[in-house]
Amino acid sequence: MLFLQIFLPFILYYTLNNYIPEIWALLISGIPPLAMAIYGLISKRRVDIIGILIIISFLSSAIASVINNDPKIQLLRKSVVSSIISLAFIISLIPIKIGTFKMRPFAFHLLKEMATGGTLGYSSSKVNLRGLTEDEPIDVRWDRYWASYQYFRRGFTIMTAIWGFGLLSTVPIRIIIVFKVSSVEKSFLYINVLQYIWMFMIAILTLICAWWMKRQGDKIAIDSNSDKPLE
Repeated sequence: MLFLQIFLPFILYYTLNNYIPEIWALLISGIPPLAMAIYGLISKRRVDIIGILIIISFLSSAIASVINNDPKIQLLRKSVVSSIISLAFIISLIPIKIGTFKMRPFAFHLLKEMATGGTLGYSSSKVNLRGLTEDEPIDVRWDRYWASYQYFRRGFTIMTAIWGFGLLSTVPIRIIIVFKVSSVEKSFLYINVLQYIWMFMIAILTLICAWWMKRQGDKIAIDSNSDKPLE
């Protein structure tokens, strides 16, 4: 998966750039992530926000790039996607409540989707939350944990803020790179290096938050077991 998302686009771009125009090299290098998103949607038979954004952003930027013959438009594609996703994360932090609907942090919905098998998801007993019974559905467990545990709500709120503001902070840097760096090849390299370094830093902060949540959950489980009467 990492090969298709990270390394293959690099290989395709720098190989094809020697033989075809830059705009076409950029477009073709974006096909592997697009193919993964489409495959996820088809194989899981479920629609999620990330997969749809990848498909829409690729198709729209591809059309615009071909019409205008400007590879910079294709380079700005990730900035547009990052802006939309980051704003979705940030807006979801607002405690909006309308009738029975109550806004929850986007990270909660995203990780719940992954745990229950979305486009980017998988389901494993190693990552699922403890259920009241073995037969308790995974999505029910997630909703119960959200309603019952403050640490669970706080953790996903922090994760959402990390991803929202973290992704948004890269957008102006990417735009500056696209318009200030004269070479499209260098822009492509700088933008991708920036993306992976920034994503690594965000991932580290997310793992720290997840580790804290796990500790809190384990502590509650231990306290709960200690309160049970001896048989």
